Amino acid sequence: MSEIYPFPPKPQRVIYERNPLAKVICQIRFPEILSITAEKPAKFQDKIRDIYPLYDVEKPSIVDDLPPDVSDMLARFRGGEVEPIYRFLTEDEKRFIALTSEFVALTDRDYLRWESFHDQFCLGKHALEAIYKPAFYTRIGLRYQDVIDLNALGLADRGWENLLNQRLIGLLGLPELSARPLEIKSVAVLDLRLEDVKGAQVILRHGFLKTGDGDKYVIDADFFTEERSSLDEISPVLYRFNGIAGDLFRWAISEELHDALGPKPVGDE
Repeated sequence: MSEIYPFPPKPQRVIYERNPLAKVICQIRFPEILSITAEKPAKFQDKIRDIYPLYDVEKPSIVDDLPPDVSDMLARFRGGEVEPIYRFLTEDEKRFIALTSEFVALTDRDYLRWESFHDQFCLGKHALEAIYKPAFYTRIGLRYQDVIDLNALGLADRGWENLLNQRLIGLLGLPELSARPLEIKSVAVLDLRLEDVKGAQVILRHGFLKTGDGDKYVIDADFFTEERSSLDEISPVLYRFNGIAGDLFRWAISEELHDALGPKPVGDE
């Protein structure tokens, strides 16, 4: 199968001084391991507690949009409780590792650069493998959520047609529409067909919002593969997804917005 890659490679890797990233999430899934929820994951906590000293337990609703009492009733009807999510947080609570019987994930709300994020993810992955020994992984995912805030960037007087790729924003790029109080949301699922990552896809959610504190645009790119992967195949796939994420974001924005974000070559930050 020939490679299909829709985003031009960026000319240079940069780190933005005015970082638009609101959240980065990396998750790997594995066949259910019952011992993870059979008792509290104390040994897992001991492996990461120096960096993630805080602990809590989240019990998500079966259907997030339902009231808690209705969701609890459905859980009982289905013959069991909703599985808890164990969360291990940094002291400032901006980053946490989540663990369930079927996945481990890292969420970072203060993302600075890929290498440090990857190292923190591997901390959780290695703790999982040392204690629970998953046989293989069934899904690898890496998700970037960018929020472009015109007021924060001093660009409130600029139209979105000057800041974002017309192919991304579509009707929003029309001057007669861009000044109106619109909200546009779109979701696209793209098959990347990468020769080195089988089954690679990206779900691209993006949308324009008018809020009380100014105009914003959200670009949410969720890269994943659901092909079975061995323990040592995770990092190469994540590095590949990280590179594509940078290319996608650079494709989505104009030179003007790129410059406003304060790009610095990696190594100069």
